[in-house]
Amino acid sequence: MKDPDEPLRQLLFGTEDRPVNITRLAGKMKKSRRTIYNWRDNPSLIQIRELRKMAKILGLSWEQVGRAIGGGTR
Repeated sequence: MKDPDEPLRQLLFGTEDRPVNITRLAGKMKKSRRTIYNWRDNPSLIQIRELRKMAKILGLSWEQVGRAIGGGTR
């Protein structure tokens, strides 16, 4: 069965071809690395305000985030 969170996970936390530095992201978000890893494991835990902040830090548009969320079959 396909993971419905995978498109969002790849967008926010990177892929092998487009890695995201978790330590740097945690620092910019003012969150612990453990929190960022928890979010990576379960993106539905991310609050909207934190998701917006993360998108801005990563240079992602809100539309890209919306497509990644809508791309899953929840």
